[in-house]
Amino acid sequence: MNMVKLLEIGDVISLESGHKVYYKSKDKPYTTDVRISDQTYPELIGDYVVVNTEFSGGGYGHGMNDYYPNGHRVFCKKLNNQQWDANEIEVNFYQTGSFTAMIQDILPVRKMSMSFS
Repeated sequence: MNMVKLLEIGDVISLESGHKVYYKSKDKPYTTDVRISDQTYPELIGDYVVVNTEFSGGGYGHGMNDYYPNGHRVFCKKLNNQQWDANEIEVNFYQTGSFTAMIQDILPVRKMSMSFS
């Protein structure tokens, strides 16, 4: 069994064509799962910093015997010129569980830390 390396706050990841994420765009008032590619959602390709994680999302499907467990959900903010920008794109996805937007095999490319001045 392969062990998934769970991402942590401060990890920087690269989202590429083929990845599937939940994305709340400016023209749609809800979050939807999208597949990133050069033709669809090319603005989502790039480096992101993990800003939060949680263990959530589980529940029941079509009855009491149709249970699916919580998963490790990762919330990310796109970097602008390798820097934090509060106005940049936000996406999220699951690393574990049974969800429509999953990226299991993703490793951090570096780590960022927050400082206050």
